[in-house]
Amino acid sequence: MPGKVVNAIHEIDSNSYLVAFDNGSLSKIENGVSIKSNSNSLSGKRIRHILKDRSKNLWISTYSGLLKITEKKEETWYNEETGFPGTQIRMAFEDSKGNIWVGTRNNGLIKTSPNKPNIIFNTSNGLSSNLILSIDEDREGNILVGTSEGIMGLNVISGDKVQGRYGEKDGFFSDIVFNIYIDKENYIWLATTTGLSCLYKGKFTNFTTKQGLADDAILDVLEDNFGYFWLPFSKGIMRVKKQELLDYIDNKNSSIHCQVFDKHDGMKVSECNPTSQSLKAKDGSLLFPTIDGIAQIDPSSIPFNNFIPPVIIEDLIVDNVTINKNNSIEFQPGKKRFTFNYTAINLFEPEKVEFKYMLEGFEDDWVNAGNNRTISYTNLSHGSYTFKVIACNNDGVWNNTGSSISFSIEPRFIETVWFYILIIITIVILVWLSYRARIRQLRNRQKVLERIIEKRTRELVESNRILEHQKNEILSQNIELNQHREEIQIQAESLEDQKTELEKSNAMKDKLFSIIAHDLRNPLGNISGILEILVNDATRLKPTEKENILKNLFEISKSTYHLLENLLQWSLSQRDLIDFNPVSFDLAQIVEEIIQQVIPFSQKKKISIKSELVNNTKVYADTNMVRTILRNLVNNSIKFTQEGGEIIILSKINGNFVEIGIKDNGVGISEERKKILFSPLEVKTTYGTNNEQGIGLGLMICKEFAEKNGGFIRYDSKEGEGSTFYFTLKIRP
Repeated sequence: MPGKVVNAIHEIDSNSYLVAFDNGSLSKIENGVSIKSNSNSLSGKRIRHILKDRSKNLWISTYSGLLKITEKKEETWYNEETGFPGTQIRMAFEDSKGNIWVGTRNNGLIKTSPNKPNIIFNTSNGLSSNLILSIDEDREGNILVGTSEGIMGLNVISGDKVQGRYGEKDGFFSDIVFNIYIDKENYIWLATTTGLSCLYKGKFTNFTTKQGLADDAILDVLEDNFGYFWLPFSKGIMRVKKQELLDYIDNKNSSIHCQVFDKHDGMKVSECNPTSQSLKAKDGSLLFPTIDGIAQIDPSSIPFNNFIPPVIIEDLIVDNVTINKNNSIEFQPGKKRFTFNYTAINLFEPEKVEFKYMLEGFEDDWVNAGNNRTISYTNLSHGSYTFKVIACNNDGVWNNTGSSISFSIEPRFIETVWFYILIIITIVILVWLSYRARIRQLRNRQKVLERIIEKRTRELVESNRILEHQKNEILSQNIELNQHREEIQIQAESLEDQKTELEKSNAMKDKLFSIIAHDLRNPLGNISGILEILVNDATRLKPTEKENILKNLFEISKSTYHLLENLLQWSLSQRDLIDFNPVSFDLAQIVEEIIQQVIPFSQKKKISIKSELVNNTKVYADTNMVRTILRNLVNNSIKFTQEGGEIIILSKINGNFVEIGIKDNGVGISEERKKILFSPLEVKTTYGTNNEQGIGLGLMICKEFAEKNGGFIRYDSKEGEGSTFYFTLKIRP
């Protein structure tokens, strides 16, 4: 052939084609033989497209104008020199009414009709771009125009007017439409730079590499006689089953399978021409212009490989050491890198074998590895894992059983239950030391105040004695001393008020400390007793007994941890040491986090927890304080709800505030308890429906934190029917 880069192919008769080249050459191919058939007037002109209309006229688009050649070989040029409104012609299209639509490089779209003036469509009257790439007609007679260099790549013309343009707001995400194909069912398929798009009944569906395509830049769409789409791209030609695409549109599957044909399958070069149109011949064969000739494919002669390839995991390499896969595989902590080498046996086109892998315990879904045959994982946490790999042959036949290998990694000491018990004991000691230091500080301050009062009292007595003695002599000083006496009385009253407040605070702390000592002594005594059993009777205990003892120990430690956490929060709030950092955030994320934290406790009592928050609820508050409020209120609902109960987390917007509610169908609150529910002087131990223990600090902390964030807390409760606790948060600063 007289050139390499093929710009256009057109079938003029059965097994007879016209082929146009980038250098202006025009060849006729008959029965596979190329015959140069250039018109002298085409010499040196860049040919872009060939059209044969119903009157057997040839329309040859070039960047020097549009050449019309009649059946009698009469030639007519249309360009700006002959009065035509464009010279750089990209393509021509004949519609169902016999009109010729001419797409240009920079002058938009031109409609030519016999004995009628030309109609021009460009950016000035609604077209998205003046660079035309593709033209087609749907069943209703609408002209679909694909463009480039514009904001929206797909235009619709009806009644000689641009009726619409499709873009992102319509679900279409490409500004470049290479080619358009409309099938018998009136599905409109678009080859674009962002994948394959389908428009059907006003709705777009987009297919990209995420759905299974080999590339996102699709150059054209051809449908063969066997239910497959053929999609040329820069690295070959993709074949996709049309029914899989339709099933994806109907939500019947979540992905598609794609097979690629390239130079390994007989193509001279894999790269197809991005600015040309492919051709489906009358005999069913498909012709694709490339950058070096034409690739012709007969879909009926393509063999199908139904061999299921065996999958083998060749090696497991841990920190550059190959592991024996035949033994039970257990690793000590500290291993950094785990590398798996795998393969599949497929002697026909092994380079097209594709793999998927998944590490159970680390990943929840299959990972597409393509032709890659090795994968590494680093810094895996302790636990049990199973590495699985599956493969498909060159025709997409999958071995879904694949191969697998299991192994486990032992935990470090800091990841064991014993470490958490040690941490809890350390926290208890630190809280006790902190409390003792605070009491010592308050007592020292009280002694200082008492000395000041005693000193001021002596001074007052002395002043009164002197004033009484000099009363008759210095009347003016008497008035001054009276004023001074009043000031001292005010100070004395202030000191008395401070003393009263201090006594109340001491009384509250003494009462609270006595409850804490009682509530901490019981779980710590239980922990000590359980540990004594484990130490003294470890050899005589059965594994099930040890497991039950450890579960009991874990539950006691968890309960004690929550008690200490509330004590620490209350202690920090009493000393005004809690940081207050309000930010705007999505309340649903915090609620979901709290639900996940308490699931083990709710499941133990078979209590369901549901979130019925208003969608997209944003609040402005301190996230840590909101977590503390939600955690305490949800834990209280679990504690005071019988087995099989229900807890609902709900919200509503009230002006500049969001009111959040935690509703349960538990035991409710008695009238006597309601009177002292938020009183700091009435703190006492309470027990839940399963004898869960608490001291009432949680509600005090919730009240302080809600008020700290500019809101308040309230409740509705009826004994025997359940309770709902509400608190409010700001929507914005």
